[in-house]
Amino acid sequence: MTQNWQEMAARRAAEHFNSGYNCAESVFLALIDTSGSETEAGIPVSICTGFGGGIGSTGRCCGA
Repeated sequence: MTQNWQEMAARRAAEHFNSGYNCAESVFLALIDTSGSETEAGIPVSICTGFGGGIGSTGRCCGA
């Protein structure tokens, strides 16, 4: 049985999150992992670090 890319990305995001990345970093890395594209491979995960706590002062909008 083959998994679709969404299921693979969700599992990879959970793995990244459980290894210490924040939520936005985890989703970013999972999408790169499952995209199959080498274009994104050079983009540093640090561009997502600031979004881990949410966007905006109220904290209501998830950064992921």
